[in-house]
Amino acid sequence: MQTLVRTPIQADPHSYQITGYADDIDEQDRCDPFCATAYIEEIYAHHRDNETIVAVRPDYMVKQPYINERMRSILVDWLVEIHVNFKLVPETLYLAVHIVDRFLEKVIVPRGRLQLAGATALLIASKYEEIYHVDLGDLEFVCDRVYNKKEVSCSIIPTRSLQTIIIYNHSNDFPCYNKF
Repeated sequence: MQTLVRTPIQADPHSYQITGYADDIDEQDRCDPFCATAYIEEIYAHHRDNETIVAVRPDYMVKQPYINERMRSILVDWLVEIHVNFKLVPETLYLAVHIVDRFLEKVIVPRGRLQLAGATALLIASKYEEIYHVDLGDLEFVCDRVYNKKEVSCSIIPTRSLQTIIIYNHSNDFPCYNKF
């Protein structure tokens, strides 16, 4: 049985971050070539650098004239409810919220289209993370048929902007909340 190596964590004592020692979770996989533990520090450094470049600004909601933080929180609660009802993997929810935040940072969304942006973000995230993505008919149903399949399936201008933002800014690298 292998023992875990404990490495000290450097953190600000006034921060909410954990201080003390952390287990080296990669130690057990050092002999497995498929785990690529030799490159783990470079991978983490790459993701940390990318996170600072592509992170959503914390004050992005200031630029939204039609919606506010409370409306965003209601949308996220709705996304969580849909996520639980459809029994999706947690990464789908994390990615959907990240896509919504990225979209709201770049595009001014009218109040009546906020749920559409959330539904479309969930559709894109489920296509990225799930084996079987969320059905358009199901998304249309959970939106109380306010939007039709054509609108949810990425055919309106703001949603095309959403796809462009995702593809252009990130390619395949999504430093989401669940990665660290």
